[in-house]
Amino acid sequence: MKDWKGLLATVIITTGVLFLYFWYSIINADTLSIGNGGDAYKNYYTLAYYLRNDTGAHFTGMNYPFGEQVMFTDNQPLLAWILKALTKPFPGIVYHVHGIISWLIFISVLASAAIIYKTLRKLAVEVVPAAAFSVLIAVLSPQLLRFMGHFSLAYTCVLPMVFYYLVSAFQQKQGSRYPLLITVTVTLFSFIHLYYLALSGMFIMLVVMLYALVHIRQLKTEWQFPAKLIASAITPFIVLKGFLLLTDHIADRPTAPWGFVATRSTISDIFIGAYSFTGQLVGDLFPKAPIAHNFEGYGYIGLIATLCFAGGLIYAIIQLVRRKGNPIPYPFNYFLPAGIVILLFAMAFPFCIDQFEKYYVLMPGPIKQFRASGRFNWAFYYTITLLTAVFISRLAQSSKRKWAQYALLLIPITVWALELNMISVRNARDFKIVAGISNEKEEERALHDNLQRLGKKASDYQAILALPLFLNGSEKLYIESEAAFAAMQSSLYTNLPLIDCEMSRTSQSQTFSLANLAGDPLTKKDVVKLFPNNKPLLMLSVGGKLKEPEWRLMDKAKYLFQYGDRTYFELPLSAFTDIQDSVKQLVATNYNSYYRHTDYMSTDSLHTVFIKNFDTETTPYAVFGKGAWYSRSDDAFLFFDTLPNAWENTEYEISIWFYADKRRPAFPVIYFTQLDSAGNEIFKRDANGKFSTNTYNGWVRSDFTFTIRNKNEKLFISGNGEFASYDELMIRPVKTDVITHYENTGKFVFNNYPVY
Repeated sequence: MKDWKGLLATVIITTGVLFLYFWYSIINADTLSIGNGGDAYKNYYTLAYYLRNDTGAHFTGMNYPFGEQVMFTDNQPLLAWILKALTKPFPGIVYHVHGIISWLIFISVLASAAIIYKTLRKLAVEVVPAAAFSVLIAVLSPQLLRFMGHFSLAYTCVLPMVFYYLVSAFQQKQGSRYPLLITVTVTLFSFIHLYYLALSGMFIMLVVMLYALVHIRQLKTEWQFPAKLIASAITPFIVLKGFLLLTDHIADRPTAPWGFVATRSTISDIFIGAYSFTGQLVGDLFPKAPIAHNFEGYGYIGLIATLCFAGGLIYAIIQLVRRKGNPIPYPFNYFLPAGIVILLFAMAFPFCIDQFEKYYVLMPGPIKQFRASGRFNWAFYYTITLLTAVFISRLAQSSKRKWAQYALLLIPITVWALELNMISVRNARDFKIVAGISNEKEEERALHDNLQRLGKKASDYQAILALPLFLNGSEKLYIESEAAFAAMQSSLYTNLPLIDCEMSRTSQSQTFSLANLAGDPLTKKDVVKLFPNNKPLLMLSVGGKLKEPEWRLMDKAKYLFQYGDRTYFELPLSAFTDIQDSVKQLVATNYNSYYRHTDYMSTDSLHTVFIKNFDTETTPYAVFGKGAWYSRSDDAFLFFDTLPNAWENTEYEISIWFYADKRRPAFPVIYFTQLDSAGNEIFKRDANGKFSTNTYNGWVRSDFTFTIRNKNEKLFISGNGEFASYDELMIRPVKTDVITHYENTGKFVFNNYPVY
């Protein structure tokens, strides 16, 4: 069979396989909404909103009034720019974004199969087995799971393209065609998602390093080939970095995101697979085995590839020990070691070992930005499956008997195909579960009709505020909300930006300033001064799990209407007026009547308040005063005693400030235990700054209340976490006002809130 016929057969068979299992998702792609929460709808919304409202490198849909640089929105910037250009001649395209995303992903699988076929043919695999292996490798790609939400990561053709160009480059070392094609491919797809840049760049650099070590004596005369490959890995980074330098001016993006160790691949993710033969067999044989599967770390290579990898590794070691040379076929003698190194990286080795996890902070900042380490296993997946296809094909070709050739090909292909069936049936089911019918035009019309009945229109408002508030992306505050899906839909239908935010690597200072909008009335809402006009906000609420400051906003809002699970309000900007001026007046009026204690003033004559301000510590920062408690890794024991002059049957508040240390994600945690006079635990609670909406100068305030029933009860307060900084621990009766760090009537701390 000729090559073009084999290529055509590969594409046709792959199309048939995709329709066999995923017909529902393919046929209904334009009317299905993949996911009604989490990353799925957000990744659709950021693209759809951009097409309706934005241009260039700036996205305005969230994080109002700041917006965001497109590379940090997961809206697939390259695709967004292409579709934006098409909206001029085809404006209706904005109502087909669901279909475009889904169809492009499935088309990428077809492209992947075709490219893998061409790669195998270059490696001398015969037409028929090349076609069969290509379909199996493409359809079983772990990237296909990203269809359930991480759309920009679901383009399965990217790494096969890089592999094809690398194989071609190694076979034809002269010329610059294939290094140039690698450069163009990686650069373009870097503007879809940065992981393509990281994965391709790391793999290429490892391959070149190994090649240089093996050919170190010839480098003086043969330096051009590795140099071109190095350039193909570095150039996309330079282009992307240059683009960001020109278009992104945020200086306080997170440098140590959460997740590198937590999202790693495990042995079972790679060699067992939850939906596979091996997964079922191991589950039946060892039902109590602690087998962990991680969505981010999933990269199952299949039973046949696992057996070939294990057998081949043993054989290669034996051959090397006997000094009979490297038995791994060229150029996989360079690819396989690189793939194994990347697999170890995907497993977060050695930081996945408890004793070494603490050293993760020493990793270079750019590497820590790729927090989903498990995704790097994709490079190993394509390496080992391609090598397996080559190995089986050559083993069959080496047999002198036809029946043996057929058996050596048919048996592994059949087993591989059976696994494809097992896994694809379950994947198709999962795709269907997370997909709901999209009625965007009807829902958009209904929202505008409701506004019109009240004599309102979307342009009467400047932005949307959703409650409960959600702010996720700064890697410091992790405030999530059941209102996120409704908020993004409402934003899309009205073309109004959201104050709430759910993106990646968002500016810390911007996030902190927005959090204060839903913070205590004592916190200043200075971000309102940045709003471009005085129009009110369109506020929506979903559910009833609001914090006390959010209920205060509800009280100041005007009810508009209810639609489905969402209630809409009109919120004037005056609702964000803080009470600092009234507190200043209160303190000035009552200054002489406050009771003086050692380090504070209060409305109680008795010393009923515990304060630990850490002013004797030598840290170069403090929320107020001179110092704060800091530790690189030690636990903090902050209080273990009875309260002074404790009031029985009285509600108390504990508050503390956490410093946003850039070397770690989120914040440390404070643990509180209340013990009766006999030492028995009667109440337990913790406080985490990542849920706070009260911020000040790079610090966040966390608090909770409890009740003292007996004055002899003991309180135990401790903290943990590396790079942990705490300041201004205060325990006070809720009805007692406390003034600390008093400078004058215009600058002091009131109930552990700064007044200035």
